Amino acid sequence: MRHRLLLVELLLLSLLLEQVIATPMFVEAGSGLNGLQPDALSGRQIDVFTQSGGEGLSAPDGFFGPEDGVYLFANVSYNGWPVVGVIVAFEVRTANDSIFATSGEMTNQTGTAIMNLRLPRPEMLIEPYYGYWKVTTTVAIAEVLVNDTVQFKLLHLIPGDVNRDYVVDIIDLTVVALAFSSTPEEPNWNPRADINNDGTVDIFDLITVAVHFNQQSW
Repeated sequence: MRHRLLLVELLLLSLLLEQVIATPMFVEAGSGLNGLQPDALSGRQIDVFTQSGGEGLSAPDGFFGPEDGVYLFANVSYNGWPVVGVIVAFEVRTANDSIFATSGEMTNQTGTAIMNLRLPRPEMLIEPYYGYWKVTTTVAIAEVLVNDTVQFKLLHLIPGDVNRDYVVDIIDLTVVALAFSSTPEEPNWNPRADINNDGTVDIFDLITVAVHFNQQSW
């Protein structure tokens, strides 16, 4: 009887070892959308986010407009401690899944790697570029590759959105009114209020705000 129990134990141990050996060394820490899904068993963790959102578990994504600066932060830790001096690979893809930028950045004393980029000007953007962009980060922690992803949305700009808050409202109307009749040589000149870029803040700029009043970026 004891021999049979020993044989069963050895068989179970053998199956357990086969399962451990067959486990791949590549650990995917990210959810594929945003936020934080650490490898709980190994303690290896990376969390990527922007200055507008995406930090932590199931955090909301941020949004940006053309020409905006985007700061990407990747926090790297091992068993809760920051991992210093490792290279994090960043890959940024547009809404149509084409590669926009790549970079390798080293983590600082807090375990954070930072990449910054400037989104294209409106005249350089085509329709497929608008929508959700995806950032993937990959890092080796204790000889295991770990990654995380975050998305941010590139919004269309609405004509008349003078202060770039993605809605045309009373604030935009006020900005244009304060600069009304001004030219670049005058103290109340505001280049953002010159919506049609004709060198004067005039009735045409006010009409643009009125036509698009209450519209939001999408």
